[in-house]
Amino acid sequence: MFVANHAPTLSQWYIFPERGSELVRRLCDKREMYHLARTCDVATPETAFPTSRSEVIEFCRVAQFPVLVKPILHRVPAFHPKIKRWLMPLVNSREELLAHYDAFETPSSPNVMLQEYIPGSDEMTWTFNGYFDRNGGCRVAFTGRKLRNFPAYFGQASLAACVDNEIVRKTTIEFMTAIGYKGPLDIGYRYDARDGRYKLNDVNPRVGAMFRLFVSANGVDVVRAMYQDLTGQAVEPSSNPHGRMWIVEDVDVLSALRYWRDGRLTAAQWLRSLRGINEHTFLAWDDPLPLVAACLMDARRALSDRKGRRTRLRESVAALPTTADSRIVRRDHTTVPRAGEIQ
Repeated sequence: MFVANHAPTLSQWYIFPERGSELVRRLCDKREMYHLARTCDVATPETAFPTSRSEVIEFCRVAQFPVLVKPILHRVPAFHPKIKRWLMPLVNSREELLAHYDAFETPSSPNVMLQEYIPGSDEMTWTFNGYFDRNGGCRVAFTGRKLRNFPAYFGQASLAACVDNEIVRKTTIEFMTAIGYKGPLDIGYRYDARDGRYKLNDVNPRVGAMFRLFVSANGVDVVRAMYQDLTGQAVEPSSNPHGRMWIVEDVDVLSALRYWRDGRLTAAQWLRSLRGINEHTFLAWDDPLPLVAACLMDARRALSDRKGRRTRLRESVAALPTTADSRIVRRDHTTVPRAGEIQ
């Protein structure tokens, strides 16, 4: 959005796809993107955009739980000042939904959306990566699916594979052509087995985080296609590299541990899933330092998160009425000690 808003000034020194700032903003704003997709007859999960607590209560009367709580637009100045980051929780009841809404929403600048949860495993999530040239033509188009996410279930891909999906490819190209999109694109869908439709989750008008999954046999990916087009070269033809696999090593281990703990992945299944990986994000035997650095950053982040959770736990327990045997019972039936017992 920054580049699109300041394109006239930045174009003195840089070259980038020329597209209107209004279209870029609408694609980044999930409410605008939702209405844009509906206008173009692209399937989406049922979604509500409440502007007040009373509207959330009204939504609860007809909602089918569980429901995902998401931000409409990331990183706006007035967004959730009470918390440092958005966790995209999956809520299962009216009370839980209202509690999250009260914690996340800023009444003066509504930014919370409530979205239907489409059941199924991570493999139900599909991705399109492509590049649309200066005339709006799709020059490269790749499709693939996530095999594991980090954080588990709702995060970015930690393990993914290229798989041909003509429905996802055709739907995306028709949608982007209809709105006149230009530039690199990363777009996500989730397959809904209940009605057999691929439903649009997110549109990212930029190079996606998992773009290196999609590399054709001649070495063309979205970034190379964009470079060739913007520098006046012919974009080399490419094909979907069916079966190609890509992994983010450090977080995939953490993700696999979560799935194992939940009984969804065995050690043998995890080892089998690592066979045939074509590209790693950090690992290179002749240069191991990037992987070491990534692991150290993960450890630092984990310690920081643990410290933050302990601080929040102290504050929440201290605010409770104290009795001789007061305990907090979690959903997994474990207990949290009284405030004075936390070390």
